[in-house]
Amino acid sequence: MPVGKRVDHLTGRDRCGFAPGMTQRADWGTLDPFYEGLAGKVVMGRPVANAGFLEALLRRDPFPRYHFYLESERLAAMQSQELERRHPTLHARGAFVVDTWAALPHALATNRFHAFHLSDCHNRPGPMVRLRNLHAPDIFPITATTHSLSFQEFKRHVLAHLWQGVTPRDCTVCTSRAAEKVMQGYYGWLREAYGLGNALFREPTLEIVPLGVEPKAYLVPAPAEKRQLREMLAAYESDEKVQGGLAIPKDAVMLLALGRVSPGLKMDLLPVVRAVQRLVVEGRHPGSLCLVVAGSMPAKDPYLDLLQALARNIGLTVRRVPRPDEDLKRTLLAAADIFISPSDNVQETFGLTILEAGASGLPVIASDWDGYRDLVATEGENATGILVRTFGRQEQSPMDDAMGSILPGDVHHLRLAQSTAVDVAALARAIETLASDEPLRQAMGRRAHERVTGQFSWDNVVERHLALWDELWTRTVDEDAARKATPPFELPYGRIFGWHPSAKLNGLIVQTSRSGENVYRGREFPQVYADLDGWLPEQALKPLLVLARKPRPAAELVQRLAAAQSLTPEEAERLALWALKHDLLEIVE
Repeated sequence: MPVGKRVDHLTGRDRCGFAPGMTQRADWGTLDPFYEGLAGKVVMGRPVANAGFLEALLRRDPFPRYHFYLESERLAAMQSQELERRHPTLHARGAFVVDTWAALPHALATNRFHAFHLSDCHNRPGPMVRLRNLHAPDIFPITATTHSLSFQEFKRHVLAHLWQGVTPRDCTVCTSRAAEKVMQGYYGWLREAYGLGNALFREPTLEIVPLGVEPKAYLVPAPAEKRQLREMLAAYESDEKVQGGLAIPKDAVMLLALGRVSPGLKMDLLPVVRAVQRLVVEGRHPGSLCLVVAGSMPAKDPYLDLLQALARNIGLTVRRVPRPDEDLKRTLLAAADIFISPSDNVQETFGLTILEAGASGLPVIASDWDGYRDLVATEGENATGILVRTFGRQEQSPMDDAMGSILPGDVHHLRLAQSTAVDVAALARAIETLASDEPLRQAMGRRAHERVTGQFSWDNVVERHLALWDELWTRTVDEDAARKATPPFELPYGRIFGWHPSAKLNGLIVQTSRSGENVYRGREFPQVYADLDGWLPEQALKPLLVLARKPRPAAELVQRLAAAQSLTPEEAERLALWALKHDLLEIVE
């Protein structure tokens, strides 16, 4: 039974969740590196968020050990090196266990876990639940965080969330109210589309825990310091990475747009230029504003060339900064006056750059869109920015929905985004309001910094995860039903392909062959392929060959081997078939 009930004052959760018979947290595990650069995959803001979370978790150090089970030995070795480099004290303590996915069954059976946490809810939470139910002594919580949720392949991943082995301790961690609503929509739509009942196709619970930033890593400059930073940016004039240089016109209000610069995968900045054009028509001098566009972008991009040409026509200075490193990014944030993010793309569920802007003391102009609503306060004296309203389509859009299964994801997302309108007139009013009122900008920026520090620091986010994992232990589960359940995403090879062989092992009589006798006497060595590590119970091979020195029915041999070596019947049969394949056992006709 869970013990030690207490209330977490940060979240209000009952924190009473330890594994049965334990008075403290057991180990923590994952299937992901969290340092995503190791896998060569960079997907929008997710790598930054995942690394930030892991760093804060390890700094807090609430668990005895941290288990990382990765796809290959190469990735496991790289992860071990990275963990030792970043956290030598924890490494010296023996706090890290790094292995491959192949080691999971044995690891789950022989270790106690407080929780497994996956860095993305795409990343196999359903199969992880199945492995826990099969092998682990405890039904520990399994959680997975939402990131981008809109690509076509995601529906297949979400479908694997729904099955009978899912328990109330399994949870999709939504980073915003928008992400929670999207996941509710997925679960409801999939049930309806596939005719799935609630009893046989259970879903993970949904809880909201945001992403975070490290507020201390960002500079909140005084006005004089901001001017000095502008002078520093001018030094990038000759930097090949900065197109057009970074000299900001004197006395211009600097608008900063930071993130993935793509109208198909993040936001279209053309409405910003159109909004400034409105202001110029109404009498604002275009030289009083400067738009800096920084982030992931191609070196040559027709879209950005068009944007810059339109800006040039109205006299607006635009600076392009492709792929800024962390130092330059933070300098840009500190030097800016206003952060602007008119996102119109459904793949955006949170908005990490909004937090980075707040940590830098910047007021925000953002679209009234998905997760942004959780990050920008707009009410009265608590306001940290301005949300600009957006307009979208009706729910039924069969033509675009049908093409979504055919088109490349970026093309389909571009089409969806181009049918989402940001109110350009309201955007112009927001820019004018903040550009013309420096005290208001400073007040909003100060409140934004306080809000991010108080609610969205990684330390805060980790505490909320700990409270969630503890509380999930208090939820009652039907352990017997969970362990007996078989998921529909698990292909039953024996049932579908089992008729391929001529006969089954159970109908045979077998004995140790001459080669098998040489193996158990140490005169020969079996050839076990590398990818079978952790799957083939090699330690039971010699006992198998000893048991089969005289002819035995294969069914009896498997049964006796399983009992003697503490194997499952499946493992014992697997070893016997492998031995027969390698001529260590032979058939007695």
